[in-house]
Amino acid sequence: MKPNKKLVMKILSRLLAIFIALTYCITAAAAEFRPMISGSFYYAKINEPGIRLENKIDPSFSIGIFAKKERFITSLTTNRLTTFVSNKNASSEKTGAPMISKSKAQSDVLSIGYTFNKFAPSLLISDVRLNKKLEYQGQIISNKTKNAILTGISGTYFLDKHFSVSAFYILPNQKVNLEGAVGTSINLIF
Repeated sequence: MKPNKKLVMKILSRLLAIFIALTYCITAAAAEFRPMISGSFYYAKINEPGIRLENKIDPSFSIGIFAKKERFITSLTTNRLTTFVSNKNASSEKTGAPMISKSKAQSDVLSIGYTFNKFAPSLLISDVRLNKKLEYQGQIISNKTKNAILTGISGTYFLDKHFSVSAFYILPNQKVNLEGAVGTSINLIF
């Protein structure tokens, strides 16, 4: 009996995220932990085979935990409680038939960085579950769910102890047909 490749990848990606989070948290036991919320806008360039897809700016809202120990910072956030559905116009590359693409991305993001005064560059690791539906004349013609580990970088500027702004870039990932994503966020740390 062959193991289900998707299930194995999903389990491995979750274990990797948990391992990284636990490793960092154990070494940062004396760190200052605070809750945080984050609102962002992002633009993701998606290349769906056989479909012309409108790419647009979408909102996202996350909650999580922020930790700081000396100059090292980390955050662990999720948008699972506040996931938005992104509706985009689409069309078939062959026939030009108009369609609607509906996608919902749930993500858990681990950010690890180092502060230089008020600026902090960081590495991002995100465990993403993406559900995509394609509709033609009110009928669902495709419904797919994909899981992937995305990586990227961010730069954060701390206006004060409780408020920061960030810009980020997510690297391309073939598994979810992502050519790259950019965005900005406003972060409130309690």
